[in-house]
Amino acid sequence: MKTLVRISIVMVILGGLLAEACSRADNPKAKTTEKKKSEPFKPIVVDSELINADLKDKVYSNSFSKSFVFKMEQGRTYQIEIESPSFQPAVRLEDMGGTQVAQAVDQTGQRKAILLYHPKKSDDYQIIATTPQPGLMGKFRLHVKDASAYQLLTVNDKLTQNDAVYAGAANKKHKLFHVDLEAGKTYQIDMTSPEFDSYLFFESPDKRLLAQDDDGGGFPSARIIHKASATGKYRIICTYFGDGGNLGNFTLTVRQTDPPIRRDDK
Repeated sequence: MKTLVRISIVMVILGGLLAEACSRADNPKAKTTEKKKSEPFKPIVVDSELINADLKDKVYSNSFSKSFVFKMEQGRTYQIEIESPSFQPAVRLEDMGGTQVAQAVDQTGQRKAILLYHPKKSDDYQIIATTPQPGLMGKFRLHVKDASAYQLLTVNDKLTQNDAVYAGAANKKHKLFHVDLEAGKTYQIDMTSPEFDSYLFFESPDKRLLAQDDDGGGFPSARIIHKASATGKYRIICTYFGDGGNLGNFTLTVRQTDPPIRRDDK
């Protein structure tokens, strides 16, 4: 009789464990929690050259260009660099339908164009290396890095006529964001939009204007790079260049640029 009781208890326990296992198998959330986080991908480096046999670029129509297809994952942030000793580099990013989603051009004379992109969906994209200087050719290096670990803030928002006017610029609608920065560290702030010419104002925690930018990320994207002198909650004002007739969607990203990703980290 005792043996039967013990067998019954064991069967009940096994039945409970089996039911729990079946429940987890049918529950997609349970599966999701067991998935490992994506590991940072190894940086990609491609050495290439613009030559007179290359196709002309769609945007810089008198310039040569080379295109590279690259798979991007939603949730990551990518830093795409084009550098060249021979020409002023520019990098454009298109979806596979040929629609441009981002671009950057060297504005500093350092022969390097840097594009930061946070894809809204996982898909193939075309990275296009080119130059705004008609007819120039030469060697260049394409470098794609995973910048996700350095990302502080990513915001997808929309400017509308109902937004408040920014006191530092007459009649400009704006959105205000706060970000915590640490003294001694350098940060890159990017604002991009497919619908209007982005403009950034950047203020200290006590509301002093520290910087402003129109096309630092390559027209029509705004970029500010700032080394914080004090730890605190800084103010980022997202607005537009011009009269603001074309308001709409935009993306704001803030990332720490140091410690840098080493050039030999391939």
